[in-house]
Amino acid sequence: MSLTYGTFDLIVISISLKEEKYLKTNKKALVGLLAHELMHIKQRRKGLDRAIRADAIRAFTKFEPKLRKLKIAQPVIADFYASIGESANFTLKDIYDNFELIDDGMGEYILEDYWNLYIAGKRFSKPKFYSVNDSDYKLIEHIKQAIDFELNLISAISPFVKMARAGNKKATKLVNFIAKNYEVNIGEVANAYDDVIQYSINDFKWSGQYRRKFFTIVFKRAFYLLDSLELEYRGVEVDLTKKHEHKSKRKRCVEIKERKTKK
Repeated sequence: MSLTYGTFDLIVISISLKEEKYLKTNKKALVGLLAHELMHIKQRRKGLDRAIRADAIRAFTKFEPKLRKLKIAQPVIADFYASIGESANFTLKDIYDNFELIDDGMGEYILEDYWNLYIAGKRFSKPKFYSVNDSDYKLIEHIKQAIDFELNLISAISPFVKMARAGNKKATKLVNFIAKNYEVNIGEVANAYDDVIQYSINDFKWSGQYRRKFFTIVFKRAFYLLDSLELEYRGVEVDLTKKHEHKSKRKRCVEIKERKTKK
């Protein structure tokens, strides 16, 4: 992690978890991690963090009236979107960071770091989208956790789809590995958020318009997931029968080729 306060910058590298032990022996991965944190500092110094946060607020302010259509108590939906907005904020910062590193010729180094973290380390657990045994509160919490988890994955998927499209076979393997091993229990969420991945790569820009649309897509897909489950908050009532009637579900893969956008 990196911190900035006034004229002071600090980078902290933790190797406390067993999944991070590779950083002690893999010089290339360590260089990739350090480059990633240094890029965060560079971009933060240029005001990117503040710009991303401001554009997230603008996007949500414009989107917020739509939330009145959901039959969920406002304090609950406010907490739900605050969490998703924060996760999306970190995701977009990582996308900007890693895209600039790739353009600067450091892609192989950050790929080595992520490769070890996701493939060798298998650091993350696999959340479930929902359970038929969920209580009223746990259902919404599980949906929020699944979206947060997917947004975390997107910060790794988007940069390496970019590298894979340029012909990097190792990046292709990493992207496919993440899709097959980490998104296994959250297919509904992964499908819904494909639009975010494609937009982040295909329309990438250093502009406020790009950032606001990024957050808007994130918020819209969350709304779609909540609305499709027909949540009603007096207790959360879910039409479980309709939920399992997926007629022609699109196959999930974070493929390297561009996909058609949803209508």
